[in-house]
Amino acid sequence: MEIVYNSPEILKIFSNLESVTENINRIAHDLNSGVKWNKELHEELVNYLNELRRMRDELKEYEVEFHADWDKIIAQAESLISRSSCEPLAEDEL
Repeated sequence: MEIVYNSPEILKIFSNLESVTENINRIAHDLNSGVKWNKELHEELVNYLNELRRMRDELKEYEVEFHADWDKIIAQAESLISRSSCEPLAEDEL
C-alpha cells in the first residue's frame, strides 16, 4: 500500500530533506576528493545536521510514518564532522 501525502507542509519537509542530503553528500564527496576541511565547511555541515534533526522532529509532530533511517543519516553527517582526518583548521590557517 502506498501512502500519498498532499499536505504542503509535509511535502516541503520531504523536498528539504532531499536538498539537505544532497548537500551532505556533496560535502562528503568534496572531502574525499581532497578539499581541505575549513571553518565554513564545518559550519555548513553543522547547519545541515541541525536541519535534519528539525525535519525529523517536525515529521514526528505530524505523525508521519516515514521509513527513512534518520539515525543513520544523522550519524553519517556527524561522522563527517568528527573525522580525525578532517580536523578544522586553526584560525591562522584559514
